[in-house]
Amino acid sequence: MAYRQAQMIKTRDTLITGFNYLNANAVVAIGRAFSPNANNPPFYADLPFTYNGDSLVVNLEVMNLWNKNLPNEMIKDYVAQLKSLKAIKLDWGRDDFFTHIPPTSRTFSEKLDEFGINHFAEEYNGSHLDKIYTEDGRFMNDMLPFFNTYLKFK
Repeated sequence: MAYRQAQMIKTRDTLITGFNYLNANAVVAIGRAFSPNANNPPFYADLPFTYNGDSLVVNLEVMNLWNKNLPNEMIKDYVAQLKSLKAIKLDWGRDDFFTHIPPTSRTFSEKLDEFGINHFAEEYNGSHLDKIYTEDGRFMNDMLPFFNTYLKFK
C-alpha cells in the first residue's frame, strides 16, 4: 500500500506536507537514504517496488540494497565498533502500532547476543508512545539514569 501511495505523490509539496501519506513518505525517505538516484525524479531515489497496472513489480537489486542497509543486517559488518561502545540500550513496546518494531527489536537483540555484543534490551507493556514523559515514564526512569551511568565525558 505504501508503495502505491508513494507513486501517488507527484510534487515535493505533497511529499513534505502529506501527513496522510506517512507510510509513503517513509518509503521515499528510505529510498533517498539507501538508494539515491539523482536521475530518477520525482523522488530522486530508486524504490524496490513499482506497479505495472495492478501488478507489483519487484526490483531485486534495489531490494537487496535496502536489505543490506537494515540494522539487523549491518551488525555483522560492525561487530568491532559495536563492541567498543560502553553501553547499548534498546526498548520497545509490546503493543507498538508500528507492528514491525517488536519482532525486529527482538531479532536485533538476539543478533547482538549472537555476536557477543553486550547490551540492554527490554520489552515494556505498552505502545510506541506510552509512558515517555510522565512521572513514571521511561524518559525519567530509564533513559536519563542510563545516560547518567554510561555517558561520561573526560
